[in-house]
Amino acid sequence: METVSLVPLEGLDDLSAQSAAIKKIEQNFSNIDSLASVTNHKLSLIQQKKTIEAQIKNEVHSELEKSKKGLETLYKSYNRINKMDESFSDTVALCSETSNLIGYYQLIKKVNTVRVNLINILKEVDRLLTIPEKAAEIEQLLSDDLNLLEIHSKLRELERLHQKALKQFESNFEELEAIKEMFSSVPELSHRFENKIWNIVSNSIEIAQIKPAVLVKVAQIIEREKLHEQKQKEKKSQNSLISSEGIHDDDYDDDNQINLNNSNKQQQQKPNNNNNNNNENENENENNNNNNNSYYNEDEGYDKNRSSYGDRFLEVLIQSISGKFEPMFLNSHNDLVQTLKDVNKMVEELFIVMDIVQECYPPSYDLFNFYVDQYHTKFYSLFGSFSNLMESSHVNNNYQVVVTKNIPSAHILMLVEWVVKNYSRDLSRLGIQDISPPLLDSLDPLIKIYKMHIKQLMREWCDNIINNDNQNKPEVVDGQYCSLAPIQLFESVASQLDIAAATKCQKLVVGVMEEVVSALIYFQVQSITLLQERNHEIKLENVIAYVNNNSKCYDHTQTIVDKVSNILDSEHMGYLDFDPVLEGFLNVSKVATQAISSVIFRDLDECIHKFYTVEWYQEDLMQPIINTFEDYVTNDIQKYILENYLKRLALLLLDTLIEQLLAQLIGGKNKFNENTYKILSNDCDKLLDFFKKYLRLSVVTAKVQILEDFKQMITSSIDMVPVYFRSVINFHKDINERVVELVLYQRTDISKSEITEVLGQIKTIVETVHTDPANPPSGIFSRMNIYQRGWFS
Repeated sequence: METVSLVPLEGLDDLSAQSAAIKKIEQNFSNIDSLASVTNHKLSLIQQKKTIEAQIKNEVHSELEKSKKGLETLYKSYNRINKMDESFSDTVALCSETSNLIGYYQLIKKVNTVRVNLINILKEVDRLLTIPEKAAEIEQLLSDDLNLLEIHSKLRELERLHQKALKQFESNFEELEAIKEMFSSVPELSHRFENKIWNIVSNSIEIAQIKPAVLVKVAQIIEREKLHEQKQKEKKSQNSLISSEGIHDDDYDDDNQINLNNSNKQQQQKPNNNNNNNNENENENENNNNNNNSYYNEDEGYDKNRSSYGDRFLEVLIQSISGKFEPMFLNSHNDLVQTLKDVNKMVEELFIVMDIVQECYPPSYDLFNFYVDQYHTKFYSLFGSFSNLMESSHVNNNYQVVVTKNIPSAHILMLVEWVVKNYSRDLSRLGIQDISPPLLDSLDPLIKIYKMHIKQLMREWCDNIINNDNQNKPEVVDGQYCSLAPIQLFESVASQLDIAAATKCQKLVVGVMEEVVSALIYFQVQSITLLQERNHEIKLENVIAYVNNNSKCYDHTQTIVDKVSNILDSEHMGYLDFDPVLEGFLNVSKVATQAISSVIFRDLDECIHKFYTVEWYQEDLMQPIINTFEDYVTNDIQKYILENYLKRLALLLLDTLIEQLLAQLIGGKNKFNENTYKILSNDCDKLLDFFKKYLRLSVVTAKVQILEDFKQMITSSIDMVPVYFRSVINFHKDINERVVELVLYQRTDISKSEITEVLGQIKTIVETVHTDPANPPSGIFSRMNIYQRGWFS
């Protein structure tokens, strides 16, 4: 709808108002049905209009009344201004008339000035004459610490008078000397008073338990001085600003007077923990303050050379704390037990600070945290210096190992346990959850000493266990050879773990277990060395015991791992790696099994060297070997060794025998004939018959297959040699044409040309299998020295 085409509404000259009205009409009468409510809308609008008109009339009437009152007030003010103007004129006229009525006005003015000055001088003299009396009064008050506030006010008043007098008579030498003589006792009293204040501060903990009210008074005195120092700094700053602007105001000091009552209002209210003493003291302070405000009424008497009370307060506290710790620093290396007792007393003092001392000072001092930080820092330095001293005195320069003659390991454990248990518990009671640096870090050198002690001790035990184990005959436990070695070894491990765990120090437990792991690996290395290099000196039953023992050691290690995991959290547990230990014990059992094999094969060495020689054709050499195996296994081993290791031993015997037979077959100067096939078949059958009793038949068959393949290469036609060679190389990648060459040259039924032709085929097969010359395969044949020309004719 276009509003411009509508007839303007009556009484609305403003276009915006007309547009708004039209839009309103459009909203209310947008369809035919809404026209029925026109009358209602009209009545409503009329009523609204009346209401608005009534409100406007009221507002207009109110503003008119206000304007009328304002005009009346303005009229009255104008009349008063006219009257004041007339009064000023009359006053000027009267002053002019009376100025000539008084004779000698200037002289009278001078006389009056002299009179005022004389009165002031007499007052000052009277005050000076009271100095000895005031000094004596202060001397008497010094005998009671509860008078500190009163002494402070009186003494500072004397100091103010002293400074002012010195300033007034500085140009007159005689009078200046007299003033100095008159005030001679003031500096001494001031010095004694400040010494008393700082002595109380330095002994705050002791005094807090006897007279806490004295500490409250000292805190109020310090706050007074700090406030006064602040005012002096502000005044100095303002004077500097005035001087820089070229303004000279002789009365400036009068505008910067310090009020003692304001100081006390700023003094923070003390808690009610000190009960009646503090309350009575505060009431007394109010009376003293009211009587001694004069000290702060003139700043010019303040001794500007006096050091800051706030800084001096902290210096005295720090010196006091250092003095308490100094004897401990000097004596800790001589009597650690007494030092720990002294340290416990120092910790107990922190509870006194928390409960009493800090309540005597304003909260802004944060005195409790200050003491905690200072004490903790001193504890850290004390233990750190002691630890470093012990470490430096325990290092042997020749071997770089730590010995434990000067400090018992029990003392190290005592220190660590105190830090972890007692100190941590006390910090929690004090409401301190975390503090840096951790006190335990200061004991790192001692923990290092203890670790070296454990290392030396565990190695001595390992050596003794190994020596005793080889000298004594093993016992039969549950049908198996066993010695006391695993029990003794892991009893020592569990003992060291329990001792370390009792301290609740995870860092120490980790350190001890690191040395335990190292010792167990050392035990394994020594055992392996013994089994490999001196197995001929060890009885067979002891070697069998090694197999069983180290298998049990594996189980014991698992138990220790479970126990440690219950002691340490996941973070500290991550520092330890027991896998090398577990693998090491399995490796010792493996080496012990190899040692048993070595013992058996020492008896068979002569017999094996006869294989494929003339004697091999003349007698059955395999049967004595089988009989030897049977005798050892049945009578000496099977009943006394773990079943799974019996199978491993049987497999090792079979592998070793096959390897030695192959070495004899390949490297011997043999001449094969028509009986070779039959004898080789009988040997293979006997091996199968014996070893299938201890191993699966499929395993034995697979192992003996290489002998079957060589049997075929020795006895079959020359054309079939590559076929059997391929059968061997499928399972033994390290075989090559040189092995076949050595075997074929022992055959009498083929010529060299036939051998050369077959070797060409063999070489092709080898090149197909050996695709990476840089990484040749390893196995039975790679261990044979088959490249010496002396092996064949």
